[in-house]
Amino acid sequence: MNKKIYLIVFAITTLLFIFSFALNASAKVPDTEITVKETPIPVKQQFEHDAEIKFQEYENSITITDEEVALIARVVMSEASILDDDAKVLVAHSVKCRLLKGDWGETISDVINYPNAYSTQDNGEPTIECYKAVYQAFENEVAPYDLYYFRTDRPHSFGYVYAHIGNTYFTTETDWERRVND
Repeated sequence: MNKKIYLIVFAITTLLFIFSFALNASAKVPDTEITVKETPIPVKQQFEHDAEIKFQEYENSITITDEEVALIARVVMSEASILDDDAKVLVAHSVKCRLLKGDWGETISDVINYPNAYSTQDNGEPTIECYKAVYQAFENEVAPYDLYYFRTDRPHSFGYVYAHIGNTYFTTETDWERRVND
């Protein structure tokens, strides 16, 4: 007898679930408008720590200021505004890697303004995701130390494609065999 009651309760529960799913699937979701804040984000208010980022990596110590964080966030907005958060972090990481290597200049501004290096097209004020990407890239080891390059539509003919996000390829300077054997 208990088995019959269990089956009846199970059948009723299943029917109610299917009925509620059908109602939710046919319900019209109200249109929502997403707006992006068009004013500069006060970095010190968005993050709990000092706005300056200090990090140790490969025997180099670098401190970047609020203005440099904002400059990198603008590059991230320009280069990866339509890509996901991972791509934004990798763009910021490439700035860090180029700064550490020194071949593109000695300051963040030098690296970003190096000929044909980064776009600084004005796509509006950087979003909070762009700022978070800068902090994540500079505070953590998120990718290989030689991830200097990225471009759309096809990978570079050298190095190792570390990531392919959307239509953008992120490439290291060295190839995979050399990276494994180092």
